[in-house]
Amino acid sequence: MTSKTEVQVNIEYETDVQKSKDKIFDYFKLADFIDCKINAFPCNTEYTAIDLEVKNKTAASFIMIDLDLKDFENDKEKLDKQLKKTLKNMSINLHEESHPTVLWTGNGYHIYQPIDSLRLEDIADFNFIDNPSNRFLRFAKNLLSEGYADKCNNPPIKSCLVSS
Repeated sequence: MTSKTEVQVNIEYETDVQKSKDKIFDYFKLADFIDCKINAFPCNTEYTAIDLEVKNKTAASFIMIDLDLKDFENDKEKLDKQLKKTLKNMSINLHEESHPTVLWTGNGYHIYQPIDSLRLEDIADFNFIDNPSNRFLRFAKNLLSEGYADKCNNPPIKSCLVSS
């Protein structure tokens, strides 16, 4: 979605990933890179060996953690200390497979950690939980940040857009 299209544009992913990326950037260029957003959790486009019904369903593909300066009494040193703790927790809990992207936003840090995940909604053991994938992402965010992540930032899988 961009400010010039004003509606969501669905781009079919191709086998050649670069072609898909080129299509996305063509829309971004059209909008002069203003207010461009991309779906954080794209739909699965392939069937898997686990479940032939997985096609066009969405699984969590990354954990987002928002650490805000205001939550640390506007003390950047405290914020930076928590960032280091969070990154260490990610490394430990993700068995050193943690390679997050960390962005300084001017008011804090956004941390994006790619993950491989199944659609928890399709697993019988999770049938008693409402929206288990969303709940897992919130749990992971809070566990890894030791509860310091922004409590108001809980984007759901179905409508999570990331700005360019």
